[in-house]
Amino acid sequence: MRKTVLVPVEKVLCDAHIARDGSEVEAEETLTLGHHSWDLCMEHNVTFGRYLMDALGVPAEDDAEPTQVDPVPAVEPASAPEAAATSMEASDPEPVPSVMIAGEVPGYDWDTVRDAVRNLGYDVVGRADDSTVLFILGEGGERNGTKLRDASDRGIPCMDARRSGRFKSAIRSGELVGGDQLPEPAKVGPKVMSERERNRAVRVWARENGYAVPAKGRIPMQVRHAYELTHGTCSREKRRRPNRRPHRAGRRVRPASSVRGHPTNPFRDRGSMSTPILYGPIGRAVRRIAPFLETDTLGVYVAALSMWSAAIGGTVKVSSRGNTRPVLVWSALVAGTGRGKGTALRAALHVLDASLGRFLATHTTSGITSGASLVSYLWDQQEATTETERGRDVRALVAEEEWTEVLKRVKRDPSFTTKLRAAWDGATLRNTTKEEAQEVKDPAMVFHAHITPSDWVKYVGESEAAGGSYNRILPFLLGSVPMLDDDRVSLPKVDGRELSDAYGWATTRPRVITLGEDARPLWRIVRRYARILGETLPEAQAVFIERTAEQTLRVAACLAASECSEVITGEVLSAAFTLVRRSVQDAVRITKGANAPKVRHQPLSLADKVRARIEMHGGRANSSQILPYVGATAAEVKALPGIVVTVERSGKTGRPATIFTLRHDSSHHSEAPPARAESEENGEAGAPTVLPTERPRLLLVSDAPAPRPVMQSAPPAPVQGNPFRDLL
Repeated sequence: MRKTVLVPVEKVLCDAHIARDGSEVEAEETLTLGHHSWDLCMEHNVTFGRYLMDALGVPAEDDAEPTQVDPVPAVEPASAPEAAATSMEASDPEPVPSVMIAGEVPGYDWDTVRDAVRNLGYDVVGRADDSTVLFILGEGGERNGTKLRDASDRGIPCMDARRSGRFKSAIRSGELVGGDQLPEPAKVGPKVMSERERNRAVRVWARENGYAVPAKGRIPMQVRHAYELTHGTCSREKRRRPNRRPHRAGRRVRPASSVRGHPTNPFRDRGSMSTPILYGPIGRAVRRIAPFLETDTLGVYVAALSMWSAAIGGTVKVSSRGNTRPVLVWSALVAGTGRGKGTALRAALHVLDASLGRFLATHTTSGITSGASLVSYLWDQQEATTETERGRDVRALVAEEEWTEVLKRVKRDPSFTTKLRAAWDGATLRNTTKEEAQEVKDPAMVFHAHITPSDWVKYVGESEAAGGSYNRILPFLLGSVPMLDDDRVSLPKVDGRELSDAYGWATTRPRVITLGEDARPLWRIVRRYARILGETLPEAQAVFIERTAEQTLRVAACLAASECSEVITGEVLSAAFTLVRRSVQDAVRITKGANAPKVRHQPLSLADKVRARIEMHGGRANSSQILPYVGATAAEVKALPGIVVTVERSGKTGRPATIFTLRHDSSHHSEAPPARAESEENGEAGAPTVLPTERPRLLLVSDAPAPRPVMQSAPPAPVQGNPFRDLL
């Protein structure tokens, strides 16, 4: 009987092979220098051998190892000058061509670009010399005036690596070729620290304070932000332009600490508070794609902010007055059909998709119409991720692009709004309708919806908002849609490295974001603003903006997390307040007049209805134009005072037509016509006497004067007290 025995085989891998896809290569040779040794594959063995020969002046490969060869006849020694020349030629190897790089190549980090250039046999230098044969220009390289001047003075060819795929194709072909135009150096202000100087200062500070930073390449975002918090600077070196307006003689200048007797107003220092500020990495990405959009950029910014809060809501909390709450931002885009609500959502997905990995693809849902289905969805997701490396994951993004249809069905489930309130607060959700009780703790669900203004007024009622369900949603009215000249334009690529670093920073461990000291004065103003609005606005509008301060704090925490910060600064809080204030204004516009008391009209009498129908048809109407619309029979209409009834026959055959007209003296229906009185005296019970004839003629009621048939082409002149005009 044969048995198969599996014997583990140990493989030695190459120490120098670092691939972007994570693949590894088996080592074939060993490089030993002193007490150190490295296992190398064939490719890296040849590469490092070439480096050593160039650096140490080792003879060529044929003379590297002594081999047994046949003896050759002795040669007379050369003269002294020839020997000196020969020894000098052997000791000075041929210089290696070098390459100078400025800026960052799109899609590659600092070390990968230099390793790729060195693998092609080039050296990388910081300043150009006689061996420099090429200048590689990356993003931001135009700010390096020193390297640009070196390349221009020495006539070094330039390869513009900012063009998509240029550097990748050159590496694949194995040849770096220049020929691109060398740009002019960008002007840098004398007071602004250059990027190189700033990076050098950050590295020195980080090493002194125990942070691990690489000697070259990109500095981690958390280290850079810690440096900025310590030194009170901004990464973009934002400086305000000094006031150059000359001071006029005799002009009284108020002190900065007092404005009309009040303390310093933070609104004055932060510009207009009526226009939302597109802040941080998310705002910069939205402004980058704004020229290529046919929608309001505010909608893109709001949708992206909701997606970002859903992504970080599982680990990031915000604290105020000792209470921690999730940073969940719920929003609704309110606009008519064709105003770009769906375009805004897709543009926000374009901004964040690359930075958030597969979160949006795996955690986005829609069509939840009951509280039980909401809890069930979060429960299934919790059970599916319990055994994973990161543990349970109850994050979710509910994107309802047809919220009206959902609201129609939600009316049947009273528990839905209760579950919404608990989800927004981050409270525990329970579902007892299943055989097994479902419980979800600390849910991180974000709600984003699209709806028209009329449907908002119709379905998002005051009672639901007063109960605390729908006033947790920030509504935003979208402006008019701009038209692009070319509709074939696609959205440009967004650099998501900054948001990707922030996403990793926010999800690595639980974090609590707090208010900074410089944000406390503005926070007090925000709370006072919310209280004043709640006391001054009508109740129908005030219920939608009761959570203004809470919403401002959540938006500010999301913006701070996008910059890898656990402190909400005054600038961040101001940007968040401009956004929430715009939502407050839009909520007032949407609900204005929606709940105003309706004017009750007195029901019209049968006489008024008949007179209105007759006047509508020019003072002359038949029975088919009156009876179906007044809800009465012909006998009841004929019994009305002030109505003249005639019968007309066309031809000798056919059914005669009953024509109704108004008596000229019946404008005041309180006065009874004399015909009515005479008919009552004759015992006719008020019914008019109709005399049929062979040809069309007027039939009179008793001895009353016969009115003329009304044959007017234009409507009659308005009469004082006209009931039809009141009806209109």
